[in-house]
Amino acid sequence: MMSTKGFLIIDDDEDFYNILREDSNYDEIPISIAREGSIGIGYVQKNPDSLYAVFVSLDAMRPDCLSIVKALILVNPLLPIFFIESMRTPLVPSSKDQNLAVKGSICKPFKVSNLHEKAHLQINFYNSDEAMNLSSKYNEDVDLEFEETDSGFFALRVAQFLSGSNSIFDIYVKLRENKYIKILESGDRFDLKRLNNYIDKGVKYLYIRISLRDSYVKYCDSLNQKIVKSKKVNLDKKFGLLFNQAEIMLTKVSDLGVSNEDILYSQRYIKNTLHAINSLSDKDNVIKGLLSNLADFDHSTSVSVFVALLAKDMSLEADSLHSILGVAAIFHDIGFAEEIQKKSELDYSDLGKKRYSNEEEVLERIKDKKCFAKEKNTLTKIYEDHAFVGASYLSEFTSMNPVSIQIIQGHHYVEHRDVYLTKYSSVHPLSHLIEIANELVFYLESKYLREPNRESISKSLL
Repeated sequence: MMSTKGFLIIDDDEDFYNILREDSNYDEIPISIAREGSIGIGYVQKNPDSLYAVFVSLDAMRPDCLSIVKALILVNPLLPIFFIESMRTPLVPSSKDQNLAVKGSICKPFKVSNLHEKAHLQINFYNSDEAMNLSSKYNEDVDLEFEETDSGFFALRVAQFLSGSNSIFDIYVKLRENKYIKILESGDRFDLKRLNNYIDKGVKYLYIRISLRDSYVKYCDSLNQKIVKSKKVNLDKKFGLLFNQAEIMLTKVSDLGVSNEDILYSQRYIKNTLHAINSLSDKDNVIKGLLSNLADFDHSTSVSVFVALLAKDMSLEADSLHSILGVAAIFHDIGFAEEIQKKSELDYSDLGKKRYSNEEEVLERIKDKKCFAKEKNTLTKIYEDHAFVGASYLSEFTSMNPVSIQIIQGHHYVEHRDVYLTKYSSVHPLSHLIEIANELVFYLESKYLREPNRESISKSLL
């Protein structure tokens, strides 16, 4: 049985557990509880690679604290271990403790975020003051055109744009290449009528400063955490906002590479998407709109949704889905990202300045009659190796579950069986779900993305 990577606490303090469960971040990363040392040791023996860290109380019994630590090190020498101090038993460092290679200690009462910090898995949650302070650095007047390079902005789909009644960010409209106009200033009341005027003129994207992209991802994450559980927001809107968040995050990692925080945000996105999907019923017409919308969104975002739908139909357990399979789906094409490809040994001189973020773009270029032999050979090599390159890159991150990496590594096994068999003896069976979802998304994109009447999708697929 597949387990979700998380924390283990070995402590018999029931009162403290009750306090910890009330923490607003309690569900972010799974926390397992062992009230006796022997139970904790048994858990680690059964799940040696499923934990970010173990926290052992100095008051632990059956066996005592130091015996527990010694046993854990024998099971997994690389597993980070921390002592839990209390007012009753403060930690007195000794050479024996140091020889046990304990990473440090944490003192009760502590919060869930403190566990994240100890394991270097801290998410920097959205801070509105920080976002507004960043926006205040730019002083263009509202409604006045100005010139600035396109690389200084990132695009947001108007249809899924997320904002409160007062805008946290400066909002821009792109007039043409390197030409913008600010339509809303940070702190101003959001004028929906004004936005609709731009939509009526054919504006499909709004723009925010690239320096605020991190803040906007956090903002979307913060609101989606609440919106996905709200009964007042319809499912169509929920899915659109979730996909928008994933697309922005994927654009960011394609430009800058992945961080542990990005992986944690992807887990939250998958968890929220799963919550929305689980609220669908067989009689719900939302699925029709959902499928048609997928043709518009980023390839990996669409694949993650199809994987969630397939896994739901197969009754796969929810915790495995959001932490393992879903994250693998989100990052399955990360091997195409420029920052990651730079680490490979391929010669890119044949490609000029052009780079590709997913397999659809690469395959489209390979089929182009203007793609000459040298460029085609380079692109073919990139395509064949992207799963291996991505898996190798992601293995560097502590927040990435090893099973997710195996799934990514094998997600083109059927297509490139001969290549895989020269490198590996087998692939993870869940890799095939990514392959199936991949083909379904290609079908959607190729058949409906360029057709004017996209509502025909519901007649063809359902």
